Amino acid sequence: MDIKKKYKAVIGIDYFSRKVFGSLLRSKSVKGILSFLKETFIKFPFKTLQSDGGREFLNSTITKWCRDNKVKHKVVTPHYHQ
Repeated sequence: MDIKKKYKAVIGIDYFSRKVFGSLLRSKSVKGILSFLKETFIKFPFKTLQSDGGREFLNSTITKWCRDNKVKHKVVTPHYHQ
């Protein structure tokens, strides 16, 4: 990994077990987020996805993936974690 390049971190936290999942992405793209969700879902089949209102989460691709995998997608206000 070239440390001079900038990466975006995507983090997932299971509220019950406090287990943390993470990945570094080259960009906040739908493709990168979907890849992270798929990899995480295989290891830990979550029932709810909570995200801010970012475009990388609010789109037809992520909506379809959630529907196909029976994952409820909750959108919360950015900077207000609950």
